[in-house]
Amino acid sequence: MKFSKILLLNAFCLFLLQACGGGGGGGSSSNPGSNPNPVGNPNPDISGRIFIGNRFGPWILDLSTGHYSSIPGAVWESNPNYPGLADFTAYPLSYSGSEYIETVENCQVEFGNDRDCIVFHDENGSINSQFQLPDITFGPARLSRDGVSVAVVVENPNSGPFSILHVYDRSGTLTARVDQRQIEAHNFDWLMSDQVVYASGQTLYATGQAPLLTIPVAQGVPGEPSVSPDGTQIAFVIGEDTSSGVLGTIWVINSDGSGLRQLTAANADTTNHRSPFWSPDGEWIFVTDQVSFETSAYVVPSRAERAPLIQSGTTVARPVLSYYEEVNAPPGSTDPIPLNARFGVRAGSLAWLPE
Repeated sequence: MKFSKILLLNAFCLFLLQACGGGGGGGSSSNPGSNPNPVGNPNPDISGRIFIGNRFGPWILDLSTGHYSSIPGAVWESNPNYPGLADFTAYPLSYSGSEYIETVENCQVEFGNDRDCIVFHDENGSINSQFQLPDITFGPARLSRDGVSVAVVVENPNSGPFSILHVYDRSGTLTARVDQRQIEAHNFDWLMSDQVVYASGQTLYATGQAPLLTIPVAQGVPGEPSVSPDGTQIAFVIGEDTSSGVLGTIWVINSDGSGLRQLTAANADTTNHRSPFWSPDGEWIFVTDQVSFETSAYVVPSRAERAPLIQSGTTVARPVLSYYEEVNAPPGSTDPIPLNARFGVRAGSLAWLPE
């Protein structure tokens, strides 16, 4: 069953890469296209690096320059260690970036018995350790805040929800499971080192707690929770559950379920906000706006209310500018690359690291 799903996913990803210019298959950031009009800091008042570790990565965006560089050690195309069907995603350790975890779907493929792997890298890309998952995963996996545990959505081999959440230690031993509810990839985050917040159906849950919040059906469904650096707040999406994830507006609640607040405003026609994640100081929330096949990126003050996401005009939200097309530039290209708000990364596996 997974072979057919992988082939469909790969075909869809190739279509998206050609349509919106995303992906990790182009040039190297060591030889990006030229920029005839370089600027100083294209994103004043914000700093740090954006970790992009999903199927369209792997890249690091330096906010102070707008330029991209490859994630160290992440060789995701034609990797001799894995079969051609392997699929890669990655997340860094919390907000430090001192380590990152790579999920390799189909790291070992045998007829009727494909396997997935979890690989731990240090910040320079060297492999610290790895283990093979006993379950079929729908990555990416995420490390707990103390780096001790790994949470990942896996296929349920038994009756009940199709995709469930499992927690492993660093040796690959299953230590906890949430198998009574359907949980999709990207719909969870670590609240504390021993607690996971996740979206399932109409409700946000946290392990070991009563349900945090239930959304009325008419309002949409919750998805993509993201916990603030101090663990006291959760940003998430409320909207329509589509084949590519939940698209809607961004909301924030306290980690005990109180204080619900709408962060971004709905657009006049369609609203496709998604993928919220926090700055290391908790002052900003990074948000993507998926418009057709082009995605734009914004930062919104974390205390804002109903902030519109627009490219120009008076708003507290600010577009994130970068030389995005350099991720597609052939090595040695001298074609000029414009500075713009395109981001091209649609969902998940995104994190904001310090400088």
